[in-house]
Amino acid sequence: MGRQPGSLIVGLGLVVIGGWIIAIRFGVRLAGIRYMWPAIIAVSGLACLVQYIFEKRKHGGLLFLGVSGLLIGGFLNLFSLRVGGLTWPDVARFWPVIPLCLGFALLILYLAEGMRQQSLLIPTYIFGGIGLFALPLTLRMVQGPVFDRIVKFWWVLVVLALLAIIVQPRIPQEEDELIEEIDS
Repeated sequence: MGRQPGSLIVGLGLVVIGGWIIAIRFGVRLAGIRYMWPAIIAVSGLACLVQYIFEKRKHGGLLFLGVSGLLIGGFLNLFSLRVGGLTWPDVARFWPVIPLCLGFALLILYLAEGMRQQSLLIPTYIFGGIGLFALPLTLRMVQGPVFDRIVKFWWVLVVLALLAIIVQPRIPQEEDELIEEIDS
C-alpha cells in the first residue's frame, strides 16, 4: 500500500481537535468546537490537495475537493473567528462567495487537466455566474423592487443551476476521441 500524505494531515488535524476538546473539558478557556467546524473543512481540503500533489496518477476529484474545501472552509472561518467584525448572521449577505469558490475550484481542475475537458466549463460558468450575479445583490450594491425580489428568491437560481448541470448534454466518448484526433 502506498503512502498517502493527505492522511497525515487529517491525522494531525484530528489530534489537534482532540486536544482542543480535552483542554475545554479541563476548563481551559478556548473557543468551543462549534467555532472550529469550518477549520475541519479547510484541513480536509488541504489534505486532499496534499494527496493530489503527491500522487503519481492524478485524480481530479481530489483537486476539486481540495481547492473547494480549502476555500469554503477558509471563508466560513471568517465568520467563526469574527474576522473584520463578521458574525454568522452576515453569511446571509455573503453566501454568493460559496458558488464562486466552487466555480474557481472547477476552473483550477479544468486548467490542471490541460484544458481538455470542455464539459467542466459549463458548471464553472454557472457557479461563477451565480456568485458574480448574486454578490452585488446581497451586498445591496444594486437596489430596487426587482432586485429585492431576486434577492428574496435566490434559491431558485441555485436550483436552476443545479438542474442545468444535471441535464447538460453529454458528448459520447467516441466523439471526444474523434475531436482529439482532428485537433492533433
